[in-house]
Amino acid sequence: MYKTNKKKNKKNFSLPHVFAILVILALLAAAASWFVPAGEYERLPDDTVVPDSYQTVESQPINIFEVFTAIPEGLETAAMMVFTVFIIGGSFAVIKDTKVIDVLVNKMSNKLANRKYIFIATIISIISLISAFIGLLELSLVYIPILIPICLALRFDSVTAAAIALTGSAAGFTAALTNPFTLAISQEIGGLELYSGIGFRSITLIIMTLIAIIFVTLYARKIEKEPEKSITYEIDQKKIKNVDNVETTKFTLRLKFVTLIAILGFITLIIGILQFDWYLKEIDAIFIITAVLSGIVAGFNINVICEKFIKGLQDFVLAAFAAGIARAVPGVLEDANILDTVVFGISQIVQSLPSSITAVGMLISQAALNFLIPAGSGQALASMPIMFPLADITGLTRQVAILAFQFGDGFSNIIYPTSGFLWACIGMAGIPYEKWVKFLFPLIIIWYVVGAIFVIIAQSIGWS
Repeated sequence: MYKTNKKKNKKNFSLPHVFAILVILALLAAAASWFVPAGEYERLPDDTVVPDSYQTVESQPINIFEVFTAIPEGLETAAMMVFTVFIIGGSFAVIKDTKVIDVLVNKMSNKLANRKYIFIATIISIISLISAFIGLLELSLVYIPILIPICLALRFDSVTAAAIALTGSAAGFTAALTNPFTLAISQEIGGLELYSGIGFRSITLIIMTLIAIIFVTLYARKIEKEPEKSITYEIDQKKIKNVDNVETTKFTLRLKFVTLIAILGFITLIIGILQFDWYLKEIDAIFIITAVLSGIVAGFNINVICEKFIKGLQDFVLAAFAAGIARAVPGVLEDANILDTVVFGISQIVQSLPSSITAVGMLISQAALNFLIPAGSGQALASMPIMFPLADITGLTRQVAILAFQFGDGFSNIIYPTSGFLWACIGMAGIPYEKWVKFLFPLIIIWYVVGAIFVIIAQSIGWS
């Protein structure tokens, strides 16, 4: 009790509310539009930038009123992400109320009691491998609600659950064995054989995933020993009561069928993404179908299913709106025509670097650019047509330029405030942004240092 009071009385710095953070960033972007020159690159029909086509254009400064119109525009642009968060939240509420998750979590926690760290390593590895092939970071939205009750039952916390999903996804997305959103687009722009260089990238996948496993495991071990050190301790106490107080429920035939429906839904989801290029719209449809079928099999009538679905939406309002409002920041830069100016400026800095560190400079510049262009495909289309000529001039291979782009783009997606899906994920887990950054920052630094080493090695061996 004494510790609790001391903790309450201690004055800690805390960031403003998530919405305030995003509005402040949008205001800063608008302020930049008044003194950063406007400029544009010519673009092909597929949005690929034409190298050496940059030219200044008439300045279009953004006023305060336009900043606030950018917020609903951001929600409109990110509408599919926003509604995906709502649909997943509502669907999980229906499935959870069938009690199937409670039963499965109890069974899994008993079986994993002495293998909980093996569980962390296994799940991170699986998520990383899936992400390396399909490149869909948004699947973390699916993983986190499943992992939270399991991690709490294993006496970890919600941060562990979010970290398993997000670090695994980021490691795989960054290594990008066949990632269609970054690697495929970049190699097509660079005129390289599709998915070439997979051997070297496989090594980076193993190392980056191993680093994530060690980092998350060390944190989970600390939380298991001292639960009160969790940054979601108070929030998790309410969740843990629900886990601990679950009545012993028999694994009835109905629940077995609900389990089968959920498994088939997930398998269908993965097959659809791999074989038919499914994205958020199709993911949403699978979740709706799974929720409705699960509810019917569990004995709910259609009205009950709808009520439970709507009730589930309430817990995801913050996550959904934050994901949409985050889009306002790059939206302001685009409206002011200064985004291309930033890309041009970065290319000039990279070009002026000594050839020995050009690759590392590309990595750093891509990491900076990802703050303004969070979408991997958008960043590839905007930057790689410019980076490839720079690589040719400085003696880098185009594979090395792509690797620098992958590392610069990939890791930062799970820490930058302009990443809409990140707000959705940590919102699901109830993790304050500033605490998430404090928790994850050491891993991001380690990843970038190791990434720089890989880029230097690739450059020194002339990897092509």
